[in-house]
Amino acid sequence: MVWPATTAEASDLLGAVAPAAEAVAYALNREIEAADPRHTTAHLSAERIASHLAQRWGLPEGCSRAVLDATARDRAFRDFASAVEVTRAFYLSARAVVVTAPSASLAACGARQSPRT
Repeated sequence: MVWPATTAEASDLLGAVAPAAEAVAYALNREIEAADPRHTTAHLSAERIASHLAQRWGLPEGCSRAVLDATARDRAFRDFASAVEVTRAFYLSARAVVVTAPSASLAACGARQSPRT
């Protein structure tokens, strides 16, 4: 088989970027939930995440489900709904703007102070 089936098999292709981004996202999610247990990624609106994802992918507003699914498949997702669920874990970190020094847990993950667009 030519293509890796797991993240471990793709480690030479991914390098340290994916694990670092994942660690920062999950650390931020834990901090937000610790501040208020009602604020979890499970409570995020799927429609809001879908809108964010379509915007990040440069898709026109109101494009069809077929276009959304095809674009998601081009990015190695089963369909757009799957992409939305995976994005749920990264949505808060993608939307965060860090204006002060990162917290101890974010600093431990290697996060640096910078605004996100």
